[in-house]
Amino acid sequence: MLPAGSLCTSGISFYVKRFNLRMLLISSFSVTIVMAQRLLPGKLGIASGLMVGFAIGTGGIGVTILGFVADHFGVPVALYSISILPCAGFLLSLLLRYHDEKRTLDKYSRQT
Repeated sequence: MLPAGSLCTSGISFYVKRFNLRMLLISSFSVTIVMAQRLLPGKLGIASGLMVGFAIGTGGIGVTILGFVADHFGVPVALYSISILPCAGFLLSLLLRYHDEKRTLDKYSRQT
């Protein structure tokens, strides 16, 4: 509901809300990179590259789908549909399993 809520404002409050929403969005990017690196220990470059590529690719596909929704059902419906994505992402994140850090660090320290 956050993106659609900013449509109801005007003037300087519109820009303040937009700025805050964009800062909130970009703040999670570094956390995502670190999380990917923990899921693929020893392959930090691959994990980072996959996450950046996946983010850009899904962004392009998502914009196309949202454009279709906005054309057929209206912009407010498209913006409200975005609010479902964080909930879906949270539920999917519960399925992730991390490696034991101590065992992983011991394994890679013996290889050097």
